[in-house]
Amino acid sequence: MSNYEVDYPTVETPDNVNLSARIFKPKDEIKDSLVVVLVQWAPIAGSVVDQVEQVVGYVSLGYPFGMMASILFGRHHKAILGSSKPKLFVMGTRDGFTSVKQLENKLKSAAGHNETHLIEGVSHFEMEGPAYDAAMVELILKFIDSLGDKQPVL
Repeated sequence: MSNYEVDYPTVETPDNVNLSARIFKPKDEIKDSLVVVLVQWAPIAGSVVDQVEQVVGYVSLGYPFGMMASILFGRHHKAILGSSKPKLFVMGTRDGFTSVKQLENKLKSAAGHNETHLIEGVSHFEMEGPAYDAAMVELILKFIDSLGDKQPVL
């Protein structure tokens, strides 16, 4: 018997795409909020962060802000960059989709509290591998713990 329930909400993006999510909720309610952690399709799912009231923070592992990725996902960047909800962007310094400079430039115009964590010498897909799982969990938990004093004004 598990100590959580699974919810499968659907949220519509501003460009009328329906996204399905899987949310693991503790059976014993700890908080009435959640943090979205995204690895794949982060730009698309990030575009609906402000549409889900329970989302109080956003974590992206390897968000693609680079020029080529912007061709595919550029219309989704505006929503996450404009969100006042706290955000953490984790990226390897050898990410093939986004350079450190591109990430820094994008986040200069981002609303709300934004944090970055760079992993030196690591590529986009390498960071998503099992060798970095423990480090990712540690970063995410530290970010979640920091949210108490960074709640967005809605």
